[in-house]
Amino acid sequence: YHITVDQPNQTFWANTQRDDDDISLYVDARPVLSGANGYYGLLCRFQDDQNFYYFVVQPNGDYTIGKFKDGEFQSFFAEGWRTSDAIEQGDRTNHIKADCLGNTLRLYANGILLGEATDSDFSSGFSGMIAAALDSPRFEVVFNNFLITASAQ
Repeated sequence: YHITVDQPNQTFWANTQRDDDDISLYVDARPVLSGANGYYGLLCRFQDDQNFYYFVVQPNGDYTIGKFKDGEFQSFFAEGWRTSDAIEQGDRTNHIKADCLGNTLRLYANGILLGEATDSDFSSGFSGMIAAALDSPRFEVVFNNFLITASAQ
């Protein structure tokens, strides 16, 4: 799957029409343009285009977990973004995993747990992939091997 964001400060996503509660999501994702400023990753428990959880990384090694609630992005981390050496930088591929298990939300990159949060606003919903341009006029991401697995807690 290929998402192209062609304006700064824009976010695009693609979601399934499969309603899940406790799942793990996997995808291999690679930014197309080296040096572009944006983020990409997974989303779960998508209610509508104003309400869902997101798990994203940036090409500079930053990441966050949060929710888009009532049309506003809210990171679960007080500092907003964190940094990890586990994230491949630039236009290199990252294997991203997200767990949505009960009220526990976890983000992994390349087999390493990056962060965890808890929240109970959304208990089920659709899943998908997300990409956004920050201050870059164009941000593109290629997603491969998207997988959803049902999980037992």
